[in-house]
Amino acid sequence: HVVLGETGVPFDIDSKNCYEGSTMALDRVMRAIEENDLDVTLWNYFPNNTKEIGDDWCGEDLSIRMKDKNRALMSLLRPVVFEMSPDFQIVQQKFDPSNKAKKYELTLRQCKIESTSSHIIYIYLPCFHY
Repeated sequence: HVVLGETGVPFDIDSKNCYEGSTMALDRVMRAIEENDLDVTLWNYFPNNTKEIGDDWCGEDLSIRMKDKNRALMSLLRPVVFEMSPDFQIVQQKFDPSNKAKKYELTLRQCKIESTSSHIIYIYLPCFHY
């Protein structure tokens, strides 16, 4: 399995500090990750982040959390398979957080493993959306 390390978006691309552009950009990153069944680590988490100093490192502002607010949670918090029986393989996952229907699509491939275990798939559905 592939882990895509250190990805994310800068939060200082929005001049009005509303984070709409950053939220949409993070959604595009997360969609590409889901559609290619990758695991990911996000760039930075700096709890003392502020609008004035960002992450206080090289002028970057990459944290999803600031001292007083969370940013881009609409794009970050997504349904995800967290456990499934070994006779399945994830081909693709899709989720569009901007769609009011909050539709989550999961495409699986059944492997030809002879198994006596149950066919189980557990999916995390974040209460932020559902």
